[in-house]
Amino acid sequence: GIIAPMIESAETLKIIRDACYWPPRGNRGVGFSRANLFGKNFNEYKEEAQMPLLVAQIEHISAVQNLESILKVEGLDALMIGPYDLSASMNITGKFDSKDFIDTVNEIIQLCTKYNIPFGDHVVTQDQELLKKKISQGYRFIAYCTDGIFLTNNSENPQ
Repeated sequence: GIIAPMIESAETLKIIRDACYWPPRGNRGVGFSRANLFGKNFNEYKEEAQMPLLVAQIEHISAVQNLESILKVEGLDALMIGPYDLSASMNITGKFDSKDFIDTVNEIIQLCTKYNIPFGDHVVTQDQELLKKKISQGYRFIAYCTDGIFLTNNSENPQ
């Protein structure tokens, strides 16, 4: 599968989707690769190559403005919000408690629910309460924290 960053239009997502599928459905190259154990599982992989997991990252306000058409793209499996980039594109970088940001995220959630597309987020901080809140809000595709933050927060001398 693939998590495609900075998807701002259905057209861009379709190009990426088609690059994930083998012909005749798409235009991805066919051949021996790590995915099919360099030919060992080539025949079995032919089916799997026609079903890649496709996740679109929504990281710009223009993507939100085009979200209905993005959500209608055949083959889209899930959507992930990139909160920092999205807030930056709205000129409110990192202000996740801003009414504009909250309203935008709620719009994303409502549209994903309408089109039955699972949605997710990146909870950047090591905050279990925020993680629980996201789960209770219906998020099903969540990246939690980062390795650097885990290491800093859990080392003896985090300086």
